[in-house]
Amino acid sequence: SNIKESWYQYIRDEVVKIIDSPPEEEANIVDNLLQLKERLDIIMEKAFKKSKVLQKGMSDAFDSVINKSPNKIAELLAKYLDDKLRKSNSNKGRPEEQMEALLDNAMVIFRHLSAKDVFGAFYSKKLSKRLLLDKCASYDAEKMMISKLKAECGSYFTKNPEKMFKDIELSKDLMQKYHHNKGGERANIELGVNVLTTGSWPASAISPINLSAEVTSLQTDYEEFYLRQYSGRKLTWNAQMGTCVLRVVLNTKNEFSLSVPQAVVLMQFNHHDTLNWKQIREMTQIDPQELNGLLISLSCLKHKILLKSNDNKKVAQDEQFTVNLKFTSKMYRIQLNQLQLKESKEEDNQTTEKVLQDRQYLIDAVVVRIMKARKSLSHADLLAEVFNMIKYPMKGSDVKKRIETLIDRDYLKRDPSNHSVYIYLA
Repeated sequence: SNIKESWYQYIRDEVVKIIDSPPEEEANIVDNLLQLKERLDIIMEKAFKKSKVLQKGMSDAFDSVINKSPNKIAELLAKYLDDKLRKSNSNKGRPEEQMEALLDNAMVIFRHLSAKDVFGAFYSKKLSKRLLLDKCASYDAEKMMISKLKAECGSYFTKNPEKMFKDIELSKDLMQKYHHNKGGERANIELGVNVLTTGSWPASAISPINLSAEVTSLQTDYEEFYLRQYSGRKLTWNAQMGTCVLRVVLNTKNEFSLSVPQAVVLMQFNHHDTLNWKQIREMTQIDPQELNGLLISLSCLKHKILLKSNDNKKVAQDEQFTVNLKFTSKMYRIQLNQLQLKESKEEDNQTTEKVLQDRQYLIDAVVVRIMKARKSLSHADLLAEVFNMIKYPMKGSDVKKRIETLIDRDYLKRDPSNHSVYIYLA
């Protein structure tokens, strides 16, 4: 018993040290947890002969600390997997056995998580960007990860990621058919379209943007083709997550890999040497805050395609922008859309907030299901059944608030003779 308690406390202290790392070291938390787990497994095998009692103590220690800040660890685990599954020099040519071992290790942390829904939201968000921006290092590895999550949590947990893959595969087939039927090119523009199922992909705001006449003409052409295949459907175009390659001749010939909004901004300089912020805003109709970010990415970072009238890294509305005619690079293809892969702190907060809203709807549905079956239940019994059915982290006060809203909406009422008992209203 003393060994078990000491073992538990030692592991708990080590996990706390890792999770309480300073913000600049947060990216290493998952790696450090996995290294700790590996060391402990060796001790378990060599010193304790895989004692079941001590193994449970180790599992309980990880659970107790990880689930004190479950949302944070869930988000970091999704970002860790994104780093391992995304195209990069470090991920190039990784053997399948090594990749499977890496994913199995990630599942060790996943099993300890109570906030699996938060992980699911961040994982889906990251996966959507890897798919849409063609940044998957290996489709086989992606599908392997989904199958591991499915085996652990069931098909409902992975239905959206699986549908994302089906959408991408179907979109490729449709594009081949479109190019075969139409030629698929016009005005030296080659079109690629991904048709995404609403509800299966993370929600993405559609902002106004003025595309060129050549591009809108191709959009119309594709939409007519698509609706001949699937009559009765409606396509809504979203350029924000689109990418394109522009061939540019300045001091050297280059290809720029850009987001569609970046390309729309640059295309305005085909007919103008210099434009001010207000002119660019009027021509593109891009949201002012988004436009500021785009102009910074084109004029203030490593590859300065545009020159701005001020030297600082902020954009003012009276500022002038000029094409950098002296731009030169040894690379032929230059990547400029790195910002598309990253999420801002605000976007991360929105993802977490969406999960918390979904939890409220889940609590509502579970309470109604229980009360419909039982007709009448005390507050304590109802709480016990809700906690038994919902495994995500929540407090009794969270459930109590949802019960109050269900009473307000006439799903339940309090028993007039005993206010701690609820009655289901058919």
